[in-house]
This record gives sequence, C-alpha cells and structure tokens, in this order.
Amino acid sequence: MALESQTKTPQSIESLESAAGQAAGKVAWTNPGNAFLLDDSGGAFANSSIRQFASSNKTEYLVWTDFGFSVDPFADFSGFTIRHGMIHAVTGVVWSTNSKFILNNLVIGNATMTSQQSPTGSFEETIHGGPTNKFAISKTLTELFDPTFGITVTGQAVTLTGTVQIRHYGTELTLWYETPDNAINTSLNTATRIGNARVRSTDNDGIRHLHFDCASNFNISNNENIFIQGNPISIYENNTGQKAIAVYDVSGSLDGDLSLSRNALVNEGFRLSFLENNNHRVLRAKTTASHSVEPSGSVVWMGIPLSTNAFGDIVAKKITGTISQTRKFSFGGVPLTAVFVDGIWAIAVSDI
Repeated sequence: MALESQTKTPQSIESLESAAGQAAGKVAWTNPGNAFLLDDSGGAFANSSIRQFASSNKTEYLVWTDFGFSVDPFADFSGFTIRHGMIHAVTGVVWSTNSKFILNNLVIGNATMTSQQSPTGSFEETIHGGPTNKFAISKTLTELFDPTFGITVTGQAVTLTGTVQIRHYGTELTLWYETPDNAINTSLNTATRIGNARVRSTDNDGIRHLHFDCASNFNISNNENIFIQGNPISIYENNTGQKAIAVYDVSGSLDGDLSLSRNALVNEGFRLSFLENNNHRVLRAKTTASHSVEPSGSVVWMGIPLSTNAFGDIVAKKITGTISQTRKFSFGGVPLTAVFVDGIWAIAVSDI
C-alpha cells in the first residue's frame, strides 16, 4: 500500500453556544471568520475573553466543517495531522482546550488543539497527529467526505486572575490514506469483483481494462434494465434465458476525441481505466470479436444475474445505431456515460 495525503482548510466556520451535544459555552468569539483560513502571518485571528467566573470562564465553540476531501473513497483511512494557531495573550495563566471531531452533529473522536502562551500576542503554530494517528475515529473515508464532518474547539479558564484573551488563527487538516501501489494486480489477467463473481481484467503497462465478451447469440431484447444510479441499462437474452448487458462501442469520439484519463475508476478496490473529453467519460474495456460463447457462470449486478464465460468475462451484446441521448451514471465513484441507441440504453465503452 502507498501512503498518500491531502491537506485542506475548512469551507465553513461558525461560533456556536453548543456543538454536537457538548456543554454550552459562555463567551462568544469575536470575528470567527478570521479563523477560517490558517494565517501564518498572525495578522488575522478570532478572539474570546474569559475570566475565572462560572458565567464567563468558557468560550463558545469554534466549529469548522466541510473540508472538501476528494481522495479515492476505496482507499484506507490512516490518520490526521492537525495544524493550527491558538494562543492566549498573557503568561502565567492556566487554561485548557477541549477539541472534538464531529460528524452529523455527533462527536466521533478527540481532536488535539493545545494552547501557547504569548505575552506579545504573536502567532504560534502547533501540530498534532500524523500519518498513523486516527484520533480514535472509526469511520470510512466516504463518511469523512460528508460536509458535516469537522472539528470543534473551546477554551476554559483553570487558574486565572482578571480577564485573558484567547486567540485562534485558523486550522488546516491533513488526511492520510493508503492506496494500492503498482506492485498489486500486475499480472496479465487479474480479477475484479462485481456483485458476487470475479470478472477478468487485463493489465497493460499499468493500465487496466475490464473485459466484455460480445456474444452474437444474445439476440432477444427483454424489458429488464439494470439501474445504475437511476440510469437504465438494457439487457439481452439468448434462447436459454441467459442474460447479457448491452454495451456500445465508441470508435474514436463521442462529441469530441476521447483521451485516457489520469484518474481511475475504482470498483471493489480495483482500479480500472477510462477515457474522457469535456462532456463524457467512457469505460475503457476489452471487447473480444463478436462470436458465440458458452456462458459458464453468472455475476449478480444490481440484482440481475448476468452471464460470464469460462474466462470470467462479462457476456455483453454490442449494439450499433444512432445515438439519440446520452446520460451520466456513477460506477465505482466515477461518472461514466450511457447512450440511448434505437430504443436501447447501453454502457459506452471504447474497444482497445
């Protein structure tokens, strides 16, 4: 597995009396928007002044949410690094911070944000966590992509005479995750899983293609569809009732030339290549020459059993005709293109 990271600043910040069911704070933050982006220069900050009285000894909550992470959702969450600037402006004062990770307004883990004493009020940076520190969070990456995921922090006086001003200069969060490296799935013929069956794919210099075997004896069009993200894909049958998915072979272009994307589609943890232009994304597949095949198994995809041959290829019906509509649908987290050809919906693939 290869360790990768992505660093983001929040897209939303609020000062709230209470957050994620935590006990209410007492003193609001002034200019909370100044803690929106981490300001290394120390020129902008949010501040809150607390005293050692029950009515004013605790700040309200700064709440950062919607970090906008966009990494591979099938990668493995490894850890977080929190970088922030938080100080109080008087030495000799004892106070504490309470920081939490939240999701859907519930606490999911303890975040660490410690204070720094700074009599001059200058910027102080602190860093916590690292590539393998999950802060006791037991969530998937997909859950952490939710815009309600975030961090809260509050400060409270412990030993204090008079009033002290707490300052926060902003927060950034680094997400650490592990993805399969090039040493995995490098054999010529490798399997990926769709539904309950392993389906063959081919590796060609690190570019992996899903196999479709276009069978000429699947000639009966029925009324069943596979719905992928609400988009119907048509089904063909042979005379024994076995079923094949409809695919459309894109030769060269679809509203413009297609080129290999630097990104990858991920299905069940296996990366597959696709082509794209400004309007469409097309699955890059290996379609064998149309011929009669003998299905030897099946894969259940979206509740419908589709035939597979002895090699593990999905048996497909390649269609031709005039494209009258196109739609996008999601497969493995990537929006691909479906085409409507003479009354049939088909997945757009490019033969290699």
